[in-house]
Amino acid sequence: MNSFLLIGQSNAAGRGIISEAEPLNNNKLFILRNGKWQSMFRPINPDRSFSGVSLAETFSRLYADKYNVDVGI
Repeated sequence: MNSFLLIGQSNAAGRGIISEAEPLNNNKLFILRNGKWQSMFRPINPDRSFSGVSLAETFSRLYADKYNVDVGI
């Protein structure tokens, strides 16, 4: 798995409208929660009621597709 840190506080948290985004149907995308890798879900940062689609989703999908690897955020 290729893993990347999502850094940038609120800038990286995601504010895009979830209902307008493409589905997360790539089984190569993962997120680290509570010390365990889980399939990526939305919102990636569920700590705020207004959290939404994040740039990490697009980055992860494009990277996974280009290099044919699993990607963890």
